[in-house]
Amino acid sequence: MIDSLSLDRPNLFDYTKVRPLFQGVHLSLVIDGVLAGNSVGLLWVDDFDHPRTALMWDNAYSLYVVGEASNHEFNQALGQFFASQLAPAARSRGIDGCQIVYSDPAWQSQMATVFPTMTLSHYPRVVYTVGERPLSGWRSQLPSGYAMRPIDHSLLADPTLGNLPDLVEEIEQCWPSQGRFLTHGFGFCLVGNGEIICRCTAEYVSAGKCGIGIATAEKHRQRGFATLTAGAFLDECARRQITPYWDAWLRNTASVATAEKIGLHKVQEHWVFVGPLA
Repeated sequence: MIDSLSLDRPNLFDYTKVRPLFQGVHLSLVIDGVLAGNSVGLLWVDDFDHPRTALMWDNAYSLYVVGEASNHEFNQALGQFFASQLAPAARSRGIDGCQIVYSDPAWQSQMATVFPTMTLSHYPRVVYTVGERPLSGWRSQLPSGYAMRPIDHSLLADPTLGNLPDLVEEIEQCWPSQGRFLTHGFGFCLVGNGEIICRCTAEYVSAGKCGIGIATAEKHRQRGFATLTAGAFLDECARRQITPYWDAWLRNTASVATAEKIGLHKVQEHWVFVGPLA
């Protein structure tokens, strides 16, 4: 799902024109998922014919500023638009904060201009992906009484399954619809005692690659369940010939440790701004 708004004039727009502005492994993953129709991206550009700068919102908790940071007139227009329209629209949907991902360090000096109502903090993230590795062998480590279930229609339609609303919310936040996920996405849930213990879903899916979304129910953390579920997910990626990417907060030592434990290796570090929507 993709939409656009020009700050100068309405027009038809070839969205592939903005792809070169999304530099870096993390940003190309996102824009390719949007262009494939598997992720939500609302886009604003400075020029429909020759875009130099763009702002994209995933309609949830992430904003992206890419291209030329020195496009000062457009940056000021973005700041007015953000304060008067975009931020209120997000707050009306119950979104109280967001992360801002940017394509070039030059954007750091422009944050106050483009996002004038936000008080921002700066944090590093790290991206991992697969190397040459064998299948994970997670099946032999599956505890008795637990099942690794694919995320399919029957799982999503089971109202008795504990923690199902959290999974549904994750899918609906990252995908245009459940139907789109079931057709073009995939994932696994570790299920035990009638509840989802851990879930791992494909995000930003495009030809030959995807992101990894993973979460363990709080009371079941630090017991190796994320490693098992991610292992099942990686095996499915290998079967589909898809390269997965794990994007984590560098300070989230548990997430980083899990990525390394399942054999992923670091390919990129990048910084993002985080703050409340005032």
